[in-house]
Amino acid sequence: MISATGTDIGKTYVTAGLAYTLAKQGKKVAYYKPIQSGGEEQNKQLVAPDVEFVKSISHKDASIDCYNTYCFREPVSPHLAAEMEQVEMDIHHIIKTYDYLQEHYDVVMVEGAGGLAVPLIRGKIWLYDLIKRLFLDVVMVADAGVGTLNHTLQAYAFAKSKGLKVPLIVLNRYDENKPAHVDNKRIINEEIPAEVFTMGSSPLEEPNHLRKHYTHWLDNKDILAILTGEDCHE
Repeated sequence: MISATGTDIGKTYVTAGLAYTLAKQGKKVAYYKPIQSGGEEQNKQLVAPDVEFVKSISHKDASIDCYNTYCFREPVSPHLAAEMEQVEMDIHHIIKTYDYLQEHYDVVMVEGAGGLAVPLIRGKIWLYDLIKRLFLDVVMVADAGVGTLNHTLQAYAFAKSKGLKVPLIVLNRYDENKPAHVDNKRIINEEIPAEVFTMGSSPLEEPNHLRKHYTHWLDNKDILAILTGEDCHE
């Protein structure tokens, strides 16, 4: 499960890059966004913007199939968005969808909604509960800048307290010319027993440019091994 230390960290941006680099390596990849709040109107239909972004990165030589179960209009926490539209989400349906995708794809990239401590069904199910039911590890996306040490260490401690594994952390918007970014990466490496990788900001959002950007930052055998569960040293 791709999660983040907060909102607007770049979780979808990183997820698209990870999915693209896996597809480029010849893997059959599915991107699954179980719940999207903040849906957008397109051609009189409500669409999931995160799904649309990942679709834009998909390429004939690196195809990514995209799926979404619930899409809500209001950009609020999933539990509230569902309540506002009087929709009762079925977690078992999400689990069945994931199981189906897992059977038909080499890799299923599941993107969460915000961070780990996000309620999905009020008083019943949180995002971390869903992660445990899907038997997934967590890829944590964090910002590289000021404030990330507290946010990342707290998010990791919370994940650990819920019995979740975090094998990979991606520091987004990383700039090696900024001492704070470099020092943040070093401290997170020292404090958290996870692989820590970085991804810089892209000056352009045009898909072809982003594909090159993703290849530069994320086409790494160690990252791919973590995502696929394969031993890169074999």
